[in-house]
Amino acid sequence: MRWLDANTDGPVIGLWLTKPTDSQAFALWEAQTMNRNLAHVYYVRAPDKLGPATKLSASSDGRLFDHGRPVRAEYVLTASNTPVAGGLIDRNSGLALYRVAGPVRVTR
Repeated sequence: MRWLDANTDGPVIGLWLTKPTDSQAFALWEAQTMNRNLAHVYYVRAPDKLGPATKLSASSDGRLFDHGRPVRAEYVLTASNTPVAGGLIDRNSGLALYRVAGPVRVTR
C-alpha cells in the first residue's frame, strides 16, 4: 500500500464526499498508516468509522471549505467514484488519487 508515497511528492489529503464503504475506509486507513504523505482526512456528508476527520462544507460550484476557508491541496485521495477537479494519477483498492495543486473542488 505504499503506492501513495510512490505517486506523490508532497502532502495528500483524504476526502470522503459521501459515506465510504467499509473496504474504502479500510483502504484509506491503511494508506494513512503505511504512507508518510497522507496528512489529513476530511469529509462532507459522513465520515468513515476508522479515524478522526474534519467536516467540510461545499459551495454550489463544488469548492470545499474548512470553517469558511478554501481547502487547498497538492493531492487528493478519495473514493474512486468521487469526481474531483484535477488530474487522475492512479486508482487502487476502491480509491482514486488526483493531483489538484490548489483549491479542492468536486465536480458533478
